[in-house]
Parts: sequence; structure tokens; C-alpha cells
Amino acid sequence: MLHRKNIIETLQLISSSENQFSYEKNVPIANVPAELFCMWFDDFYHPNSTEFVNAFNTNELIDLSLFNEYFDKFGENVPMNNGVSGLQSDSNWLAIQSYAGKLLDKNKW
Repeated sequence: MLHRKNIIETLQLISSSENQFSYEKNVPIANVPAELFCMWFDDFYHPNSTEFVNAFNTNELIDLSLFNEYFDKFGENVPMNNGVSGLQSDSNWLAIQSYAGKLLDKNKW
């Protein structure tokens, strides 16, 4: 269930500008935009892992896959060097953030 917990927590962070600003404040050495991408694409989203797949039901896996595609597509032009303020002024990031929130609501996470 660690995969499930990590994915849900990452989606919660992606979906919340308040949590992103808090993360930036509490971990000033972190490049929060880069961290958010790293958390999702490198650390936690592993759809080819048996343990990952077993942590979610079929509909959740489909939803996560669709979010991953969206994040990958719209994340290409998100600014990485302007901190959370840069994220919050970028329409692509705001769309990703909104999608993450809708995904959390849809699955009651």
C-alpha cells in the first residue's frame, strides 16, 4: 500500500498551491517545481510494477495513466526555475494542478 499512499500524497501536493508554497518555505533548498516532476515521474508513478498495479483498482489505474499522459504533455513547458510563484503563474501548471484535484475528488482520495 506504500505505492498508493505515495501517489495520493503526491497528487495532493500537485493539486494544492498552498501545500506547494508551504513545501517551498519549509525546504528552502528544494527546487519545488523540479521536485514535483521528480516525485511523479521518477519516484512514485511505476505502472509497470506489479506492486504498483496491485495497489489500485482497474479504474484508478486508468485514471492515473490518463493523468500521467496529461502531466507529461502539459508539463513540457512549465517553468522550473521560478519556484512555486512561477508555477502558479503558468497556465499549463494550473491545468495540471486542476486535473490532479479532480482526480483526487473523483476517486475520493
